[in-house]
Amino acid sequence: MNIVRFLFLPVFAYVLGSIPCGLILTKCFADSDIRRHGSGNIGATNVRRVAGWKLGVLTLLADMAKGAIPVWLAILITDQDSRQFCISITAFCAFLGHLYPIFLKFKDGGKGVATAAGTFLMISPMTFLTAIIVFIGSVILTRRVSAGSLSAAVALAISSPIWTQSGIIGGCALLMAILIWIRHKDNIRRLLSGIEPALFMMAACIFVFPASVCASPVMDEDVQAYLQAINEIEKNSLEPITRRDILAKSLKAYLKLTDPFSAYLTPEEYDDFKSSQKSGYLGLGMEFEADASGRILCFPYPEGSAVKAGIRAGDVLESADGQDMTELSPFMAAVKSMGKEGTEAVLKILQKNGVHQEVRVKRAAPPTLSVRVEKQDDFILIRILSFTGTTRQEIQTALADAKDTPPIILDLRGNPGGDLYAATDCATLFLEKDKTIVGVKSRAETKLYKNMTLPLNIRTPIYIWQDEGTANAAEVFIAALIENGRAQSIGKKTIGKGVRQDITELADGSALFITTAWLQTPEGSLYHAKGLEPTHLLEGDSLQREQYLARFCELIEPQTAEGLPAAEKPLKSLPPLILIDKSKAAGKLLWAIQFGSYSSADAAIIALKQEKSRKNSRNLRLWVQIIGYKNDGDAHKDLKKFRKEGIDARLDSEQEAAIRYGVMIGLYPKKDDKLFKALKKDGLIGNDAYWVPVREN
Repeated sequence: MNIVRFLFLPVFAYVLGSIPCGLILTKCFADSDIRRHGSGNIGATNVRRVAGWKLGVLTLLADMAKGAIPVWLAILITDQDSRQFCISITAFCAFLGHLYPIFLKFKDGGKGVATAAGTFLMISPMTFLTAIIVFIGSVILTRRVSAGSLSAAVALAISSPIWTQSGIIGGCALLMAILIWIRHKDNIRRLLSGIEPALFMMAACIFVFPASVCASPVMDEDVQAYLQAINEIEKNSLEPITRRDILAKSLKAYLKLTDPFSAYLTPEEYDDFKSSQKSGYLGLGMEFEADASGRILCFPYPEGSAVKAGIRAGDVLESADGQDMTELSPFMAAVKSMGKEGTEAVLKILQKNGVHQEVRVKRAAPPTLSVRVEKQDDFILIRILSFTGTTRQEIQTALADAKDTPPIILDLRGNPGGDLYAATDCATLFLEKDKTIVGVKSRAETKLYKNMTLPLNIRTPIYIWQDEGTANAAEVFIAALIENGRAQSIGKKTIGKGVRQDITELADGSALFITTAWLQTPEGSLYHAKGLEPTHLLEGDSLQREQYLARFCELIEPQTAEGLPAAEKPLKSLPPLILIDKSKAAGKLLWAIQFGSYSSADAAIIALKQEKSRKNSRNLRLWVQIIGYKNDGDAHKDLKKFRKEGIDARLDSEQEAAIRYGVMIGLYPKKDDKLFKALKKDGLIGNDAYWVPVREN
């Protein structure tokens, strides 16, 4: 009978511990997958942050119950001789189930704090109480939940053998504490670097205390005069208006006038905001910012639904579903644009060229991964779509099997930022210990955040690609690497969003979203509204990947071209290039000159025919490169069209927003400046021509 109990209890405890309570609760009551939001953790802290305090508390109680129930059962059915051993094994299995749940394929588990607490609530209430007291004290002192969890784990390991007088139970507590610390490794790194998010007092006001307890009873003359003015307007205005309306409009007008990034949210608007955060609502695949005049600018996420609908960085949002957006703050524009997954929003957009456009954008979940990796012989290209809680691990994974890696390209074009703490966390991968990452300058002080951890890679050359769509947290990341001498940047000047905002709830349920600090570079420069200049500026509008890659290749002087004789004439005997997937292509790095880019195949054919008819170009190899095709069928139709005209062509599967047709001259083993100048002199290429690196099979 004891053997049956011994086998049943650990299995039962593990299965019960594996139930992902946070995931189930958020899916059932918030219509949301908690793994896609916040930190991605299924524990109570992230549920409370994303879905509200009610579901957070329910998750906490459920996770504690997963540990408490099997331990209570073990106490009930085991005899005195084997009780301590059986209880310890049962408790540890329940804890292990929460960390590595079988129902989630042994991944995406929680960090184990609540389940461990539940087990010791049954095993030793005094040990539980000691850990709770230490947890609360640590959170109050540090204002960080993770610090409280780590401290409570230590208290659990120390106090358990004292209160229980059992080495077996003490050993179980020690193993739990070690695993809790391991599961908090990212939090520990951020705590050491000083970038772990704080538990703001705002949260306490929302979830614990009424805001009125902090209201000052003292009213100075200025406040009295303001209230008197409100009373007079309410009493004598020709149009009926309430005090609440006067207050809301005056605060909105003042904040818009002084800081387009700040906002006042009425109680109704703030309720909408909180609902959008916890009810599975999704945005339109872009972030919003304000320009100097207060207009709402769109900055779509790469590969997001807004990009697919044709929205470009810097387009002005005029309305959404018939609602005027011109008077809203960027914060409220984001709230108003949210809705259920799969629904569409009809947006009116003012493009940079002055054209008004109406587009339909589908609300969809963001990409699961924030990083795209392309590995070539000569470089590794890591495109960071946005900084999220998983970006650091994704970059580490991309570089894990490349110890002696070639130069790294970090493509941050169109990256609207994301999580500031995630961006600073990623910067620690490439910076030496004690290097400054970012400065936060408030009215009271300037606080510097430094790398307090060991980096992953501090030797490999890094080249960052940036453009006018690079903003916010992405700018913090760029400045950290550039000003610490760790990278060079290529492209255009960034947007210049270098401020931090906090949200505070007021007594009547309204809220202020206000700018509280400037962000500054490691050298102390303020870049807000100025942007970050690239190390190597690229001229021209609508820059494409090829221009960035060409400038990169110039900077690294690729080994593949060294030692080869310069070509005085183009290579005329090469076969047509038909290359479906460049990332899988073999062969040496060669160069072509692109002298035109066209939006249709017919326009490219006309340009090539005109060029071929010129006397000076008859000995040149002219061909076309089709970039950004949407499906193989359309691409091959174009290929047939070019071949029918006797034109060489190749397909390139780069993910561009629209199909383009690049018209090329020749293929050369290395860049030949003498030839380039001669072609310019003969008028065969214009000032916009540039070298493009390609690969020949």
